[in-house]
Amino acid sequence: MKKNHKSILTKRVLCVLPSKDVKDLPNLLESCNFSFQLVYSLDELLNNEFLKDNCIILVDTRNKKSIPDSFNMLISNFPIVFVTKKEVELSSIVFNEDVDVLFENELNPQRIKLSIARAFNKYASFVQRDILKQQQFLIGQVSYDIIWDWDLKTDIIQYSPESWKKVFGFNNENKALNFEAWVSFVHPDDRDFMRKYYHDVLTDTKADSFFVEYRMRSATGFIYVMEKGSIIRNDEKSAVKLVGVTRNIDDIKTIEQERDRLAAIAREVVNSVVMINPEGFIQWANNAFKIKTGYSKEDLYHLTIEQILYAEDEIGAQELRRKLNSKQPFSVEVESKFNEGKYYWVEASFQAQYDNRANHIGYFMVMADITLRKDAEEKLRSNEKRFRALVENIRDGITVVSPEKMIMELYSGQNILGFSLEELNNGASVTNLHPNFKDQVVEAFAKVVSTPFEKVQIAYQIKRKNGEYIWLDSTMYNLTQEKSVKGILINFRDITDEKNAEELLKQSEKKYRDLFYNNPLAIIIWDPATFKVLEVNMATVIQYGYDVDTLAKMSFKDLVHPESQKSLVTIAKNSQNNALSYTTYQTRHVDKDGNIMYMEVAFHPIDYYERKVSMAIIKNISEQVELEKRLEQERVLKQQEVTNAAITAQEQERLHIGLELHDNINQILATIRLYIEYALANQEKSIPLLESAKDLLYSAVNEVRNISKSLLPPSVGEKGLVASLDDLFDSFKKLNLYSIRTNWEMNENKLSEKLKLTIFRIIQEQMNNVFKHAMAKNIFVELIGKDSKLTLLVEDDGIGFNTNESSSGVGLRNIRSRAELQGGTVQIQSVIGKGTRLVVTFLLNE
Repeated sequence: MKKNHKSILTKRVLCVLPSKDVKDLPNLLESCNFSFQLVYSLDELLNNEFLKDNCIILVDTRNKKSIPDSFNMLISNFPIVFVTKKEVELSSIVFNEDVDVLFENELNPQRIKLSIARAFNKYASFVQRDILKQQQFLIGQVSYDIIWDWDLKTDIIQYSPESWKKVFGFNNENKALNFEAWVSFVHPDDRDFMRKYYHDVLTDTKADSFFVEYRMRSATGFIYVMEKGSIIRNDEKSAVKLVGVTRNIDDIKTIEQERDRLAAIAREVVNSVVMINPEGFIQWANNAFKIKTGYSKEDLYHLTIEQILYAEDEIGAQELRRKLNSKQPFSVEVESKFNEGKYYWVEASFQAQYDNRANHIGYFMVMADITLRKDAEEKLRSNEKRFRALVENIRDGITVVSPEKMIMELYSGQNILGFSLEELNNGASVTNLHPNFKDQVVEAFAKVVSTPFEKVQIAYQIKRKNGEYIWLDSTMYNLTQEKSVKGILINFRDITDEKNAEELLKQSEKKYRDLFYNNPLAIIIWDPATFKVLEVNMATVIQYGYDVDTLAKMSFKDLVHPESQKSLVTIAKNSQNNALSYTTYQTRHVDKDGNIMYMEVAFHPIDYYERKVSMAIIKNISEQVELEKRLEQERVLKQQEVTNAAITAQEQERLHIGLELHDNINQILATIRLYIEYALANQEKSIPLLESAKDLLYSAVNEVRNISKSLLPPSVGEKGLVASLDDLFDSFKKLNLYSIRTNWEMNENKLSEKLKLTIFRIIQEQMNNVFKHAMAKNIFVELIGKDSKLTLLVEDDGIGFNTNESSSGVGLRNIRSRAELQGGTVQIQSVIGKGTRLVVTFLLNE
């Protein structure tokens, strides 16, 4: 491989000399075993056949005061090495990435080989770039997208005019545009957005790709386009080139807009609506489906529709898959067990979906809950079975009595009274009637007998054989004209339990009516169809200030704030459409005096004198709402204080850094510069001057290291908090200005990295306050961790201060804000002339 590289390299070196008298360069090239060709002018160079091969150019400019600008036209296409003297003025051309410079005092075989090797690597990049351009051109000929290359140095965007016509429908003969010329084709409303987007991605050093959608002009108007591609950056992370593709997505946008419109409608419907891809996975579902199935959004989109509908029925799931594969509309009824463990009967209707190329893209499914219908069907089947059982083993009494009160047949009911047929015919049926009902029964029987096909129903009490009175509900039919009967058909049943239940119901109704009227919450019974108030309790009268008669003439809307009436109308519609609609929400009501009240209202559907109406239970939460508002305002103010303190701390640190750099490091560096300049001008004094400059440079390095260490001590993360604090206080103790004692008793493994750094910064801040203001002699710092609490103490015997007057000090605000960000509390105790005591407490998580 090395031989091949060398043979290629040696065939591509053109050496440009000022005259034939120059011998050292050719000799060096020959000693390096390079094959080369000598030329003596720019014209001869440009006419050389080797230029067609993108060869490497070696130019001797030692007889020039500057590098000729005429080579600018070659730099962008060929790798060039310039040979020059040190005193030659270097123009901006030297700093181009495609140029290498070789100084006269570096002319040796090793340096020549190195420069040629660099040039060879650049030659390879030229070849690769040309191949890429050719590939982009060929792709543009056949692609229906615009593939483009944007050189940020020249601000030129190159693309294929053929692709432009395919995408936009009109010719644009320019093969290259600058950015603003490209923007001129963008929709006016999208231009600022597009400029800002590209500005942001180009200045974001972490961005290596882009994706944006906007509108551009076409032959038929403006269309949506999508642009995506890669960002090429140099070693300094600056963007130098974008390579991307522009695609017409107008049809896709139209489909997306239609899909979004349908999705918006689907989200509001009561039935579940689902979009399924050809593999059966759920792509989208409305809220009704998520509520019904109980799945979260994250779980739902990882399941197939057969896993949801037939979670416990493998055969049913296989049959559903077979129907899905048919790509035809179909419906299924299935009893499904959803995520919350409940079973529901659902009817799922599947409609196959196709794109504009007739490709099957999945299904649109509407799922309706038919549990009530199935329950009704099951109840009907049960009723039919029960009816058949009643016919066969009826427990009600059926008897046929002649007009003369003789019992002719007793089909059933012997157990109700306990008497046999003979006993009843011997007078038990009459003598055991309760005295209060005997005349009514005799009168009803006479009425039935006197009129053919007459029917009379009557309830009465009668004594059973065991002496117990029971209630009977009897229906008497005059069927004397019926040849098969020829008598009075009497159907009777024991309704004692029902009568007892009625009595209990009356008592219960009285109890609950008392609860209604005496309930401390306002209760309003109203008609959702007309909004008419039907009944209210006393709490409503007190809450709103109207009397009962006035409220009975009002509409429920009259009690609701005008801006909240729309929600009430929606609830009323839902209540009419769904008899099981239970709703709780917060709204605003108005009392008689016009005062606005915040209310929490729960609506319940009830039966009210055979009408379906709604009962509103209303709780006044005005005080709670106002309290929440005040708490939120206090929270916002507190957060602003913390933020301002943090910003102030940052500004202080920046000011400190600026002063350190200007007043110290800047002065040291200025002195170093003077020493070096004087050393260059006075060779005989250069050695001592340079030695002094070196010492000052060491001093500048130490100053920078000290500033860096004060900003972010690496030891906190590397050594640990205790070791970092020990280093910090060692540096303080070297000053010999204070007597400093420290005590660390805690397990720093229980502390987070953020808390460690917070503690370090608080100690730094307080020590800075002590050094600047306290005039102390003795300082004690302690950090104690016990149970789930960590306590920091910084104490000095300085001059102290008035804590009330200094409460707004920047340093103390910084300490408080840092502590509060980690959930800590700060206590500052200070008396003038008796020192200061800072205590910071943190609660630790176990």
